[in-house]
Amino acid sequence: DDYDPPGPFAQMPNPFTESQAFKEAVRLFSDRTLKPIGSAIAPFLRNTLDKRGLPDVVFERAGRDGLALATSLVKPNVGKVVYAEELSGQRFTFYAPQVWMRQRRIIMPSAEIRGTHLNTAREFAEMQERIAAAQIDVLPPLARPIEDIAEIHQAMWENRHGGANYVVTHALPRMGLKTKDELYRAWALRDAAERGEEITKVETGSAGALR
Repeated sequence: DDYDPPGPFAQMPNPFTESQAFKEAVRLFSDRTLKPIGSAIAPFLRNTLDKRGLPDVVFERAGRDGLALATSLVKPNVGKVVYAEELSGQRFTFYAPQVWMRQRRIIMPSAEIRGTHLNTAREFAEMQERIAAAQIDVLPPLARPIEDIAEIHQAMWENRHGGANYVVTHALPRMGLKTKDELYRAWALRDAAERGEEITKVETGSAGALR
């Protein structure tokens, strides 16, 4: 009566309008599923460096939805849940804070979910160093004119977009601008060209004359 076998994560109440019910649902999963299984396997995995006995890796099967338990069970920061089977047409459920708050990973044959919650300035600096060393691939945003916004939304809906996100350039006079003053100067030059004028100096007001 005090154990619920692992399976799809329950539909959660709205945490903003039903906060108490939401907390109770999380508590029930922890008390009735996570803790009983964790307590059963801990004696086999516990050692001097890991008093809790949490696994480093959990291999999950494609034919069942045990992801909620697996992502809650592996070690924080270094734990991985691995799928090695074909996952087409499958749907899995899990409690997202167990992944992003504790920086766990879900590794699939063609995709990965990586928990990236940064707790300290040191961790943020380490992430920046890993990006600079090409250890983490970061897709740059794609800039598109506002006239293409319908096609942009359709591409995102069909999951065929190329970048991490899009930036709609409805007011940029040209690409490659790095600072506010460069933007002001480009606007002034564009407007002058549209009026048939030629200017060699632009007063930005903040940085003085930009030539």
